[in-house]
Amino acid sequence: IYLQTSRTDDKIYCTISSHRVSQLLSRVVSRCQTTLIHLSNSQLNLSLIFLNFSMKALSLILGTKGFFAPAFLFLSLNLAVGNWAVGIPQIKSKIGFTESELGIAILCFGLGTFVMLFTAPKLVQKFGLARICLVSVIGVCLGIILPFITSDYLMLCFFLFILGNFTGLIDIGMNTLVSQLEQDYEVNIMSASHGFFSLGGVVSGGLGALCLSQFKIVPLWYVVGISILLIILNLYFYRYYRHIDVEKTETKKF
Repeated sequence: IYLQTSRTDDKIYCTISSHRVSQLLSRVVSRCQTTLIHLSNSQLNLSLIFLNFSMKALSLILGTKGFFAPAFLFLSLNLAVGNWAVGIPQIKSKIGFTESELGIAILCFGLGTFVMLFTAPKLVQKFGLARICLVSVIGVCLGIILPFITSDYLMLCFFLFILGNFTGLIDIGMNTLVSQLEQDYEVNIMSASHGFFSLGGVVSGGLGALCLSQFKIVPLWYVVGISILLIILNLYFYRYYRHIDVEKTETKKF
């Protein structure tokens, strides 16, 4: 900006050319537009890179049974537990407990999951990673049936604690399994595998809503049928990851 100054009676007067100001504002706007365009292009490039990465991982899972089998564990977990979540209102109505008692029952489920944080690593080392994954997912599939057949509140709390045990065990087991697969085969499929977990929640919510709209409840035959189907499919896919185990390395104490 060019300033024209003049001194009159010890006072300085500054005049700024309006044309110069207009030019300056035009340059600032142009610079801002250019910066925004660069930022938009950078965000677009990052989005395309992430999309390409996700699609590559998804194609690996869908194109290889050895990668799809562990991802199906993620789907099975949320599909099974989602059925129990949809059936909470009818279980509450059947047994007849209060809202606070419902909170305690769900707390038992959380405690069961929490216990497995300490015991799961030892179980994996003793029985093997693949075997633990299979047994725990079968336990989850059978465990979701129990809350629907009990009519006692204390038994419900106990069944939810057991269900929490198997849920925590499969959660640790399947994440460890996929992590080991990534290490052994130098692939990146963890994020896509978690996408299957979300898919299981969508499917269970949709099927549960369909049951509620048709029968006003979640029928026991539906829960049993889903459980049996998931068990059969997981028994079939077990062959594709049964050889995977946690790499045993020597550890030193600090």
